[in-house]
Amino acid sequence: MQTVGTESPNIVVAAGGSLSIVAWESSQPHVEAWESSQPHVEARESSQPHVVAWGSSQPHVVAWGSSQPHVVARGSSQPHVVAWGSSQPHVGAWGSSQPHVVAWGSSQPHVVARGSSQPHVVAWGSSQPHVVARGSSQPHVEAWGSSQPHVEARGTVQLSVRGAVAVVASAMVAICVLGGNPTIDGGGFVTRVDRSTPEKWCEYYGIEMADGYALLYKAVRDDYLSRYKMSYAPGTCPEAPDWDGPARECGGGLHFSPCVAMARAFDDEATRYLACPVLLAEMVVHPDGNYPEKCKAKRVALPCWEVDEDGTAVADAVVNWPPKER
Repeated sequence: MQTVGTESPNIVVAAGGSLSIVAWESSQPHVEAWESSQPHVEARESSQPHVVAWGSSQPHVVAWGSSQPHVVARGSSQPHVVAWGSSQPHVGAWGSSQPHVVAWGSSQPHVVARGSSQPHVVAWGSSQPHVVARGSSQPHVEAWGSSQPHVEARGTVQLSVRGAVAVVASAMVAICVLGGNPTIDGGGFVTRVDRSTPEKWCEYYGIEMADGYALLYKAVRDDYLSRYKMSYAPGTCPEAPDWDGPARECGGGLHFSPCVAMARAFDDEATRYLACPVLLAEMVVHPDGNYPEKCKAKRVALPCWEVDEDGTAVADAVVNWPPKER
């Protein structure tokens, strides 16, 4: 780990690099992430690190205290920025970059999206992120808790919002409301996505459906056990012992995701993945819940099989899809 005090060095992280940098006091280090590098930058106290992400780099930037890191995402980079305390990170997205910004506490991140960039901003606590969208950018903004994100959109922007987001938009901006009750002023085309039923939820996420079944995914560990010790061994049909229908979003059933990547996000220790046919009639969705990208079901209705990270069946897997007449 490299610790930066009052000095302000220039640091370049090349392909494959994963240097950890901590900025303290009033330091202003300049960090450039190239190609596939993944540097970790922490901004503390009143530091103001400047981080530039190029190529397919994925820098991780954490802002604490009253720090004001400046992050510029270019090319196809995917920086991840987490703001805590009263920090005020500034994130500029260019090209086809996809920065992910998470705001906590009373932080006030400022995000500017240009070009065809696709920033994803999630606000928690009493945070107040400000998002400015220009060009043909496609920002996605979610508000949780008592957060108050504000979005200003101009041009041919395609904006997706969820929760209590305040939006001011020009006439050419298309706005997709994913849930909650945003406040919208302007916008030439506003639509609310209906994900209230298992079928509509599956359609939204592009999930395969056939003969009353939906093909969902589960991330498990080496022994095919989930983080809560339910076995999803290939060829079996696990069933929830605590099934409670729609009563709870979390617990009370088996939980699944639309794809492997989303399933893996629910267990960072997962090493194996299963394709799980589930009956639509036994699915429950909570589109306005805390985790709208997962659903729950009473059981796996047909024997599951192992897949790789792309959702492709592994060698020798017995694939039970599409469902055969029974």
